[in-house]
Amino acid sequence: MDIHGLADPFCKLNILPVDIVTTTKRLQTKTVHKTRDPEFNETLNFYGTTETDIRNGKALHVLILQDDSAGQEFLGEAKFPLHELQPHQTKHYNVPLQNHYPVDNEEAAWGVFSSGRGQIQVSLSYCTRRRALMVTIHQATNLLPMDSNGFSDPFVKLCLIENITNNHRQRVFDYSIARITAKKLVSKKITGRSSQSTTIKWKTLNPEWNEEFAFAIRLTDLMKFTLYLTVWDKDFGKSNDYLGGLELSSNSKGARLQHWIDVIKFPDHRHRAWHNLIDTILPTE
Repeated sequence: MDIHGLADPFCKLNILPVDIVTTTKRLQTKTVHKTRDPEFNETLNFYGTTETDIRNGKALHVLILQDDSAGQEFLGEAKFPLHELQPHQTKHYNVPLQNHYPVDNEEAAWGVFSSGRGQIQVSLSYCTRRRALMVTIHQATNLLPMDSNGFSDPFVKLCLIENITNNHRQRVFDYSIARITAKKLVSKKITGRSSQSTTIKWKTLNPEWNEEFAFAIRLTDLMKFTLYLTVWDKDFGKSNDYLGGLELSSNSKGARLQHWIDVIKFPDHRHRAWHNLIDTILPTE
């Protein structure tokens, strides 16, 4: 869902369970944008369905998903047993959506829901005493291996940028006016830099940082800004490799939007969450 409570839903369909001799493949509808009551009106055909599939208790599964650059967020699922159908007859259903039905070979059945760039764990908090957005980069998992040794040397860049409006260009937060500080939880403070970065973690795909950064900003202004986190593989003598990114703002969707809104609604509380990294290259300063 977006900040207005609207979604961009689409459906994935498959006949499950998948087995070695399965000849059907999953199908997908178009996305219907900005609605809570989508109408698809599409006819999708599964060729290769046999009487054996019916006798073996297979069912048509329909997943409702949110179309999002950060990954396909689950909205609901319905299951229709094939044995309830008769040849050359059309049967209409009106059923409530359920939680996900776990099946064997999930990836073969549904594909990968995320970008495959890994995940990052982040804590956000608005500190009213310091009048600052506090960002803690905890850890990341399943990052891409970019080096010949099968690992990466990851670090994270952070920046807070004002959202684009009709009459204003997108601009970086004015660090010369607002005092920005960043500190490692177990080390000394770092001050005075407009582009903030974590330390580098060498030879790992599952780095742990536990480093905290502060962006001086009014609480009411958070609705107008986007926090960009980008993860990079450190290289010497050439450009760093991009591993993935995350953007958090009032323009986000789903869990990312909820994370941002919780910070605004509940200041002086730490809000921790995991998010998928995306392959789109995001701003770094």
